[in-house]
Amino acid sequence: MHGGERKKRHILHSGRTVRIFLCKQSAVMIKSLLPLAEDAAEYWLRTHLKRYKRSAINWFCAVFSLFDGSFSSDMDFSDEDWEELHAIVSAAAETLDMHTVSAIMSVMVERNKL
Repeated sequence: MHGGERKKRHILHSGRTVRIFLCKQSAVMIKSLLPLAEDAAEYWLRTHLKRYKRSAINWFCAVFSLFDGSFSSDMDFSDEDWEELHAIVSAAAETLDMHTVSAIMSVMVERNKL
């Protein structure tokens, strides 16, 4: 196996590890957020797989913060990320409590991302 292939396998393994971590943490923290965590993890694997682990961890921490209401003014996502996160939240809105949906959408409105 050459270096590029080994690196790709390492990145894929890291992505799965981060996805599992995100989903487990979501289930432990707030069970109702599991659909958001699963969809956000899938999106991340499709779009952010090539990032380094620290970047991935920071991204997931920001996603958790958005989902749990602790998203701070210094946190942000790319426009593409905001669009996908909006789609994820909209798709899961029926299964989430209204307070969670409202809090997430409020952040998106404040950031002019809707």
